[in-house]
Amino acid sequence: NSALEELMALLADYYTDHCPQVKLEVEIYCVAQYSENNTWYRAKILDIENEQITVHFIDYGNQEVLPLNKVAGIDPQFLSLPCQAFQCSLLQSSSGQFTEEQLESFFSLNFE
Repeated sequence: NSALEELMALLADYYTDHCPQVKLEVEIYCVAQYSENNTWYRAKILDIENEQITVHFIDYGNQEVLPLNKVAGIDPQFLSLPCQAFQCSLLQSSSGQFTEEQLESFFSLNFE
C-alpha cells in the first residue's frame, strides 16, 4: 500500500528528531518502537503495568510489550490514514474442519 509506505517514511523521519512525551493511557493511539528493527510504528495502547506497555501495531496487527521509553505520543498528522490491520476469523466449517485448500485461500486474501 503506497499510502502506508509514504506515511511510514514520514513517521520515521519525524520520530528521528521528535519524541513527544504525553500521558500514556490505555486505548489511546501512540507510536511505538518495534524491538526487532527499532523502527517507529503507529500503535494503540492495550495495557500499562509496571513500567511496561502492551501495544497493538495498528497497521500490521501484531502486539508487543515495551518499556516506557519505546512509546511516545503520536502527532495528529499521522492519524489521517485509517488503521490498516483488522482482525478477522473464520466461522466453523459446515463439516467441522477446514481443508488445507480453504485455509490457504483465506490466508492469501488481499483486502485492498
